[in-house]
Parts: sequence; C-alpha cells; structure tokens
Amino acid sequence: MAITASAKKASKRSNYLRGVNLVYKLSMKKAIKAVKKATKM
Repeated sequence: MAITASAKKASKRSNYLRGVNLVYKLSMKKAIKAVKKATKM
C-alpha cells in the first residue's frame, strides 16, 4: 500500500498505463493474427 502522495499517484498512473498497454497489446495481437491469416491464403 502506497503511503506518500507521490507513491499513491505513481500507483494510480501505473494501474492506468497497465490498462492502456493491455488494450494495445490485445489489439496488436488481433491485427497480427489477421495479417498472418490473410497472407496464408
């Protein structure tokens, strides 16, 4: 658990960026899969 204000902000930002990165990662994974499928045909 974060104690100082800066640690609380850093934790909040870290959680937010984790969500952003997860969405980006999943969208890239889908795009790569689609490209591989399209080039396989």
